[in-house]
Amino acid sequence: MKSGSNIYLGSGDLSLHMMDVCAESEMNLPLGFYEGISIAINLETLTEQTPEILKDSGIDGRQLCDKFCRQGKTISMPASTRIDYIFSVLYGLPEQICIPYFKLKVQELLLFLSMLELSEEKELDRYYSQQVETIKEIHEQLTRNVDKRFTIAEIADFVGYQNQSKFTQAFKDAFHVLPTMYRKQYR
Repeated sequence: MKSGSNIYLGSGDLSLHMMDVCAESEMNLPLGFYEGISIAINLETLTEQTPEILKDSGIDGRQLCDKFCRQGKTISMPASTRIDYIFSVLYGLPEQICIPYFKLKVQELLLFLSMLELSEEKELDRYYSQQVETIKEIHEQLTRNVDKRFTIAEIADFVGYQNQSKFTQAFKDAFHVLPTMYRKQYR
């Protein structure tokens, strides 16, 4: 992001921000592809042409902007059953109903966001450029040497941890999964 912070979005995570916050951002896809949903909403248009169902709830673009996008801030929330409920059905829809279904789900998302109390939500951790550069170096080492099986102790040493247990705890704090489980997921 413009602020120098980086956000790692995992499966089911949600990020909200104004376009100018990420105007100079870079997207990195460690697995080489993106599978997800991106929604862009013109808040002026939403305010001027609010769909009937949203009018009944009192939602408008200014309200959402004030709630989520104050002072160029981004909001990033970890996956939850509430977020998954909104999006999970969108994968695998028959082509003829995709657009109408997506329109309904965007309205459902807006209703969800209007009810959301940010003070009760956990936000994703932010990472800064030096951390991200270290992760990129590790990724490059691992992908350049796919025939070599690195041990967790070797990786920990490479990134500057004195022992495996400290690295394992830091990895779990950052990715919410142990390094061995992460390795199994992306093998």
